[in-house]
Amino acid sequence: MKRLIKLIQEKPLLSVLSLPFFFLLILDGLSPFVLLISGFLLIIDSKFNFNKLFVYSLFIFIFYCQIIFNDTKFTLQDLRLRYFSLIFLAICFLINYLLIKSKLFIKFINVFFVCFSLNIFFFHHFSKLEKFDRTNFLKSLNFEYKKPDFLVQKSSIPLIFIVLDEFSSTSEVFKHTNDSIDYQLDLFLKKRGYLVNNKAKTKTLRTSLSLPSILNFNIHNSYKNDSIEKLDKGLQTIDGFTDIFLNNLLVDSLNTKSIKSFSYGLLPFTNGENDDNFYYYWTDEIPDISFFKQIINKTIIGTLLNNSDRETRYVDSFRKQSLDKLKSLTPQKNSFYYFHLFFPHDPYSFYDEYPKKELNYITLSDDEYLKEHIEYKRWFTNKIISIMKNKPFENCRVIITGDHGFRFSKDFDPTLTNIYFKGYSKK
Repeated sequence: MKRLIKLIQEKPLLSVLSLPFFFLLILDGLSPFVLLISGFLLIIDSKFNFNKLFVYSLFIFIFYCQIIFNDTKFTLQDLRLRYFSLIFLAICFLINYLLIKSKLFIKFINVFFVCFSLNIFFFHHFSKLEKFDRTNFLKSLNFEYKKPDFLVQKSSIPLIFIVLDEFSSTSEVFKHTNDSIDYQLDLFLKKRGYLVNNKAKTKTLRTSLSLPSILNFNIHNSYKNDSIEKLDKGLQTIDGFTDIFLNNLLVDSLNTKSIKSFSYGLLPFTNGENDDNFYYYWTDEIPDISFFKQIINKTIIGTLLNNSDRETRYVDSFRKQSLDKLKSLTPQKNSFYYFHLFFPHDPYSFYDEYPKKELNYITLSDDEYLKEHIEYKRWFTNKIISIMKNKPFENCRVIITGDHGFRFSKDFDPTLTNIYFKGYSKK
């Protein structure tokens, strides 16, 4: 034991540097046997004489760059991955240079990694033992339901709520293209009696926050502090927000009024009517992925491999099922339907109707990426118009909205998107 403590204090072992990463994998539901990899690295580190500076820097870069990039994207930084990676790698080299030069610093960094790992493990482990309490969670957000200052007529007419992902504002696209074809959907829906707002401003750029907020009476509008995004003290997701997406106030409220709720979106509704055969993208994403690939996908290596040639099989399956359900929908009275159409989000594909292009998303320039987005959005516009012509939509209230705008161009305001209302007063 004394020898182990001495090793931890005096050498920046790769196994020590890997502990936080593997604890995160365990918390994501992967087998604890991933810690064996850490033990294997311990053997490698003690038996072979590597170039320490290069090996440690590369090791930290591979395992942590993607996690930290995801956790800070849209909140602390808005860089492309290529630029963030260069900065992150440079910082790794600098820190490890100091680490190797100073034995005191070596002791500090190793003890820090061990303590940090144990903190992650025990904090998350014991927090999971406590049953999630939605009421207390919303209370911790200072959530306060605000009644509207206008009357809403009660109606048994079904409501269809359609969310479009990465749906760039028409006004932003037109400003860039100066082509009236980009107003096609706005004009079509306006003629059919929809209220159109192509400069709707979203309060978050993350779907993981926008949907839970909407389905819980707009937490963004009632949260008393600056932003619910400042509550993010975890890595990549905020504890509890998935729970209030699945188990949301809107569905419970509708249940008390004998209104059924159906989800054909990212997640099923805990207290709603769900389709066992439907492919819920966030629940069932890549269900047959191998154990090894689960580990690789958490690293920068997995990101590089996936972005060089994006896998479209699963996302296209989700897109197709969502569209098929929307096309075949026969809305029932006293019913609420939620659809999440993963358009015009990348990857830009849809089976033979829009064959996948060989795009390398890592090297793709911002202008090329924007061009692909606009082209894909125009194709999707024709598709959604053909669906919205169906008669079932004539006798429904309909809300179509983007969860956020296009986030990857300096020429676009990423908070701007479109929203369309049918069956509602302007007020």
